[in-house]
Amino acid sequence: MSGDLPVAELIDGACAVLRAYKHDAIAARAEDKLAGHGRLPTIVVVGEIKRGKSLLVSALIGHDGVAVDDVENSTAVATRFIAADDDYPEVTAELVFPDGRRRIDRAELAEWITTEGRYVTDPTIDALPVAAVVPIASPRLSAVSILDTPGIGGLEPRHAALAMQSAEQAAVLVLVCEASTPLTQPEMRFLRDSAAGVENVVVVVTKTDKNLTRWEQIVAENQRAIAEHLGREIPVVAVSSVRALAAAALATSPARDRALACSGVPALWSLLEQRVAAARHWPEADALRCALDGLRLVERGITAELAAVRDGEAAIPDLTAEIERLRGLKDEAQQWEQHLQRDLTLARQRAVMRLDEELARVREDWTTRINKSSIQVLRRSPQVFTAQIQADLLDAMATTAQVFLDDLEPIVTELFADREQWEHIREITVAALQTEPLVTGEVGSKRQGLLDPSVLTMGMI
Repeated sequence: MSGDLPVAELIDGACAVLRAYKHDAIAARAEDKLAGHGRLPTIVVVGEIKRGKSLLVSALIGHDGVAVDDVENSTAVATRFIAADDDYPEVTAELVFPDGRRRIDRAELAEWITTEGRYVTDPTIDALPVAAVVPIASPRLSAVSILDTPGIGGLEPRHAALAMQSAEQAAVLVLVCEASTPLTQPEMRFLRDSAAGVENVVVVVTKTDKNLTRWEQIVAENQRAIAEHLGREIPVVAVSSVRALAAAALATSPARDRALACSGVPALWSLLEQRVAAARHWPEADALRCALDGLRLVERGITAELAAVRDGEAAIPDLTAEIERLRGLKDEAQQWEQHLQRDLTLARQRAVMRLDEELARVREDWTTRINKSSIQVLRRSPQVFTAQIQADLLDAMATTAQVFLDDLEPIVTELFADREQWEHIREITVAALQTEPLVTGEVGSKRQGLLDPSVLTMGMI
């Protein structure tokens, strides 16, 4: 029970929330954790290559050489150590292939599961094992199995994936690091990602026999880094697997007991036993931790969305005011456009009326002059009369254009309040009143219609 609700109901509710926010993988992981009741507790040993994982496994079991790692080779597959019995005698091992299992002689194990094993490097071998099961006659395996994993930073990328999958089975997860250096970035990343769904985690600092003056400092640095970056308390234990195995080979005596105690392995095993004994409800605890981490992701997402909504609400008054201002400008622009069209129409009408007056004046003047002159005079000097008539017509057009410009100037000056703008528009208007074709469509669209050239043409005709 957790509070007033059973764990299963809490997990169901949490998984419903997780799936609603598209965290389906986390929900499935929490449900898998909860489904782990009744399984034999497993101590899963993980770590980067050459950190001494396999030697530590041998020290924990209490038998030198049970793990087939050495200086040159690394474990290539996850290897589970279980208690030997009549069905699984100690002289055998079982290889797990994708399509089934195969029993082999224990002496051949290294050739199948180490990085430089004969079968591992043989290109003619069609399939290699994905895991191995090794029975050992040891009282420490009566109630627990120990799983030795490939290095998480190993020679192949699949090692990290295998270690991650193995961590999912852990009643207790043991991360192995060295006494020569603090936890590396890959180790911290693996610890953060894998330990998120494991309640019982222990960090073991190995090879203290090779770093007699510095291992205590490394332990302290690891404790500080874990608290800072993971936000949880994880035990950090220092051991020497070499010393433990050397002491185990001695005859029973107080000296042997002291040597074993100095190695740190008995204290580590005692801690692991406590964690395993307390792990009766580890599936529920791991499932709750996994679901809780997923819900924290949901919380961060909701917080970010709420912040965006609040920022949007704060901006609404400003946006509303801006919209109203733009609407006002639009209405004002429409009114200006209507007034401008009205003023331009009136100016054009006045210009047309003035043109009619000027053309009537020219017509009356030349009618009188022609009536007073004889036809012979016109025939003798037709170019003179034509030039004079053309000059009078051009003068009439210029007078009309000036009238239009005089009406246009106050309109433009009020609209732009800029003398330079008026001069520019004046030049465009004068060019539009000329008989030459307009240069561009854009300019034509701005100029045409101010003074209809057809009116002038009909007047001249």
